[in-house]
Amino acid sequence: MAIPSEILAVVRPKGTVVKYVKGHYYVVKRTSKYVKGRRVPVDLGIIGSIVDGKYVERQTPVLNY
Repeated sequence: MAIPSEILAVVRPKGTVVKYVKGHYYVVKRTSKYVKGRRVPVDLGIIGSIVDGKYVERQTPVLNY
């Protein structure tokens, strides 16, 4: 399912992506690493969510989910 453009337009920290899981939009911190000379994206953990069109930071981030 594609993420709506109004959800992607919400201001959030740099280096993050939005993922949709069971009716919620989560903000996930992302980086990359090199494997055999190719760059591979790596999700680090959930750092917040988007609720009512605003970014809401989690008090305790879920790292390496």
